[in-house]
Amino acid sequence: MSSIWDNCLAKLENEIANADFSTWIRPLQAVETDGHITLLAPNRFVLDWVKQHHFTKIEETIHEFSNGALVLNLEIGSKKSATSVFTKFAKPTETKKANLTFLNKTFTFENFVEGKSNQLARAASIQVSENSGKAYNPLLIYGSSGLG
Repeated sequence: MSSIWDNCLAKLENEIANADFSTWIRPLQAVETDGHITLLAPNRFVLDWVKQHHFTKIEETIHEFSNGALVLNLEIGSKKSATSVFTKFAKPTETKKANLTFLNKTFTFENFVEGKSNQLARAASIQVSENSGKAYNPLLIYGSSGLG
């Protein structure tokens, strides 16, 4: 993560309410290239919320720490990490003969169909998987049947 973005996060954490900061700002990932800093939001819902409610504050903070050298962009996406939570636990050791997990391998984020009714649940699930054992634990998602 960019040191400029780290400084911005530290400042924004003191200026934005804890609940808003944890929900909307902390999930953003920064990519710095050629005079631009691109913040990657996990989905359209987070992207739209940040644009509407926090874009100006983030932009001012980035300009402050970069001396006006960086232009802010917001996009949907994520940086791929070298070690994923799923790959770390999914590989069985050579001494084990059977896979002891009873998880359905077709139920992955890659196969998940995102719609208006489940955008927030998907974003929360991704955050839980990326911060396993640290935050958002436990996560309970409740909804009527058929809502994803």
